[in-house]
Formats: sequence, C-alpha cells, structure tokens
Amino acid sequence: MLTRTWRPNIERVALGLAAAAYGINNVALVGPSAARAHGAIPRAMGIATVSYPSTRPRDVETIVGTVRTYRRSIDQMDVVQMRNDLVHGLVTSRELTMLDLASKAPKWPLPDNERLEAIHLLATRADSSLIDELATSFRKQSSRRRLSQLLEPHDH
Repeated sequence: MLTRTWRPNIERVALGLAAAAYGINNVALVGPSAARAHGAIPRAMGIATVSYPSTRPRDVETIVGTVRTYRRSIDQMDVVQMRNDLVHGLVTSRELTMLDLASKAPKWPLPDNERLEAIHLLATRADSSLIDELATSFRKQSSRRRLSQLLEPHDH
C-alpha cells in the first residue's frame, strides 16, 4: 500500500528559504505566487516567485518545485502580512501584484491567459487609486498603462 507523505506547498517553501537567508520581514512572495496567495490563481504551480534583497538572484530546486528569486528590496514593494493555508509571511499587495503581472518583461512563469485571468480576479478587490499611487512611487508607469489596457472591456 502506498502512503502519501505530506509536503509543504511551494509558496511556503519559497518564503521559508528566503526568510532563512534574509529574515522573514525582508522577503515577500511576488508575481504569480502573490496572486496565488491572494486567491487569484487556484491551481498549484511548480514554481514559486519570491523577492530577495540579495544582489545574486538564483533558482533553487526543491523536492516540491522551483523557487525563483527576484532581487527587490522590501522597501521597494507594497506588502501585506498574510496568514492562510498557502502562506504565513509577506506578500505583495493585490495592487502591486497586478502591476507586476502587467509588466511586459517575460519573467513570470505563467501563460498569458492565466496571467490576464489573475489580473481580472485581483481587480475585483483592488483599490485603483492605490494602483496609481504605487505606479508613481515604484516607477511602474508603463506597467500601469499596460494594466489599464488589459482591464479595458473589449468590444467584439
């Protein structure tokens, strides 16, 4: 008889590794992993994305998936404390997660249709004035313009 061994989800592993290296208050889930923590991506992914204040981001292979790291200091993010079944730690806010996902850089391990769906789900609970404020504060104006285009209703 096969017995299944419990394994933590990749988001918890990513935060744990990052926190062990840099401290729990200096790292956060970003991009698709933040969207997943906010409930905008329902399925588990094999890659978790986490910020590190380090100058040498790298991918770390674990038994539960890949932890992809991005160099971004915690003071360059709008983060919220989250405690749910996926994570216990810092996660970029819904609004910053939307700006990150709208970025044109092909850095997120997520197909375009899933990224767009996540953005739309996050938008239902996001503060548009905070999005504008964050875009200005963190120099993400091009992401803000792209986000506006992605959220426009399309007439077909």
